[in-house]
Amino acid sequence: MNENANDAVSLYGFADACSDFDRRHPQWSAVLSLLWGAINMAFSRTQVMDTKIEKFVYFYGNLVAEDFMELFLMAVNGYGYGAMKLLRSMYEHTVTLKYLHDHPDEFEAFFDFDRVQQYKLIQPIYDTFGESPVSRHRSGHGTKVRGSKRQIYGEVLQVQNMR
Repeated sequence: MNENANDAVSLYGFADACSDFDRRHPQWSAVLSLLWGAINMAFSRTQVMDTKIEKFVYFYGNLVAEDFMELFLMAVNGYGYGAMKLLRSMYEHTVTLKYLHDHPDEFEAFFDFDRVQQYKLIQPIYDTFGESPVSRHRSGHGTKVRGSKRQIYGEVLQVQNMR
């Protein structure tokens, strides 16, 4: 490779993999520059977030941007299968954001469903080991099957906030 002041050399990690990537995608640096500008415009500014959904969209959108940058680093360094694994979660995050944008009335149900997932994740640990390995306070698990019933995605979960 002829290296003079006019040659752009990309180095993201593994030199050979980066050179191969740059050779396969000669316009990538220009595209990345535009994309980086759009990401900065969206997330590197003073945010005015008054509602829970505005906060969620901002931080979840930022997660999608981070997913993309991680995916890019994996792909450019020759870890295509790792990049494909990240692509799935980035796609799911993007689809979730789009759905909640189109159906803002579903946000509370989406947000509340996290408690169902937390319960399903941690309950087998409590059933097997008791509460001593991880206290409910330290685990962040703030629900118990008792108290008032809530209908969430077709499942009935009795929720009582722990204090």
